[in-house]
Amino acid sequence: MNTASTTSPPQTTGTTLSSAQSTVSSAVTFGSTTEMIRNCSGGNLTNIVVYEGNRTSFKLLNNGQEVQIQWSPSSEVFSQLVTIADFGSGVNSEFVTFYAINGSELAVLNSTVQPQGNNPYSTSGIYLVNYRNPSCSYAANLIVIKTGPTCACNRSDPNNAKLSCSINYAESNIQPNNPVFTWKNAGAVVQQDTPISLQTDSYTKTSDSQLSVTSAGASTYECQLTFNEASSQPLNYMSTGAPNFTASCFISNCADVTTEATTTTI
Repeated sequence: MNTASTTSPPQTTGTTLSSAQSTVSSAVTFGSTTEMIRNCSGGNLTNIVVYEGNRTSFKLLNNGQEVQIQWSPSSEVFSQLVTIADFGSGVNSEFVTFYAINGSELAVLNSTVQPQGNNPYSTSGIYLVNYRNPSCSYAANLIVIKTGPTCACNRSDPNNAKLSCSINYAESNIQPNNPVFTWKNAGAVVQQDTPISLQTDSYTKTSDSQLSVTSAGASTYECQLTFNEASSQPLNYMSTGAPNFTASCFISNCADVTTEATTTTI
């Protein structure tokens, strides 16, 4: 029979959005080819991966300066910008159950892949922090995993098996951080790939990695999930860094039936 161990989902660390003082012009078309806002210098951006339903936060190192916080929800096809908090104000009343500003951080209270409750948007997407004097911005990607990584085993005959590892998640299509699957056997890497993610529905994508093995019966295989750096930077103020995230699922004693089990570790 197949066996697998399970632990709690990893905790997600915050993201530094800015260590510089700054802001942007209010006349910005998000995702346009001609950028009207510029990147703040001196900061270090890190994109975030979090599980659906969990809380995470973006750190706002703004040296006491007022900021404007906006996001482009991944649930919106046309990459519109929605304002969470304007200069000198708190979180807009319609979003107080999903966001909070606590000192120098923006807390995402509930990570979602699609509209939920009184929020007509997903919280997954790109977050934009705008500064004044000089006018500039920082942005980072919030990727929300709905399920996975999920391992499955299908043994077609006594000597051959096909292993699979998949996730269902939501992120912006403007500058995606693609999932990377690393297969290991006895701690040794046997395959690493970045399969194309396919749109599952209006809100989420699915990415699936497969590994063909022989004599897998008594072996334990690990599928380790990470996300890569963005391969392009269409927005000059957008982070391209790989999220600080690792999760795994395991398959042991692959039998003659297809089974699934999920394990997450950090």
